[in-house]
Amino acid sequence: MDIDDDSIQAFMQRVHAVVSMRELWRLSRDFFAQFGIARLSYHHEAPAGAPDYRDVRIMAEGFPDEWVRHYIRDHLIDFDPIPNFARTQSMPFRWSEIADLTKLTPQQEEYLSDMVSANL
Repeated sequence: MDIDDDSIQAFMQRVHAVVSMRELWRLSRDFFAQFGIARLSYHHEAPAGAPDYRDVRIMAEGFPDEWVRHYIRDHLIDFDPIPNFARTQSMPFRWSEIADLTKLTPQQEEYLSDMVSANL
């Protein structure tokens, strides 16, 4: 099943009523699961100047636990092009297409190669 505009609009209406990050995560996970999306992550970064500015909160579904620990421990968010690109988009995209959607640095290309090597 493809994600159509009506589905996205209905999802966004429900998102506007969300009052917690956990509720947003559950809503997102359930929405994307109905379209067969097996892996999903949510990154919350506090705004610059906030006391917890460098504390990135990550929720992940469908990724191996070891990959998530590696991502957090080694600060792979610094090299992951997906969250930065996602901030500029209003429609879903597949991470495997990101090299066609934006210019990548060598470190970002290496990160994506690591994802492929990890069968993600």
